[in-house]
Amino acid sequence: MKRIMAAGLVVAGLLGAAAVAGNRTAGPHGGRVIEAGGATYEFYLDAQHRAHVFLLDRSLAPVAMGRQQATLRVAPNEGTRKIPLARTSAPAKKGGKAVIHWASTESLPEPEGYQVTLSVRGQGKPVNVRFVLIEQACRGCKLPEYACICDH
Repeated sequence: MKRIMAAGLVVAGLLGAAAVAGNRTAGPHGGRVIEAGGATYEFYLDAQHRAHVFLLDRSLAPVAMGRQQATLRVAPNEGTRKIPLARTSAPAKKGGKAVIHWASTESLPEPEGYQVTLSVRGQGKPVNVRFVLIEQACRGCKLPEYACICDH
């Protein structure tokens, strides 16, 4: 009986994990949605290879930044370096809504495939989010791999 209960708990845990993974969604710009420090952000890379970080509301719509702070670090082959971020209200995409967000003041290094660390700070301690920057389109969801919402 204990084995059956244990097996049931394992299956329930796996199904729960699959449900959580299946609920991922892309941001309004097609970028990576990041939960950090009680807030939701979107990391998006534009055609000029500049990073944009948006604060999102519960419906994942971009909203103006408050007093949040962010830093971006990249670790290509030549070593880790900080990418300057500045507040801007320019739309990230043509015809997009103008909302105050962070944008890198320089293009991110090429080639892709290196680790990106986004550190955001709202009201509490800074929260670091790390991911590998791969821009190649995913075969499943057609988003860039850094923003992929598939379960692979």
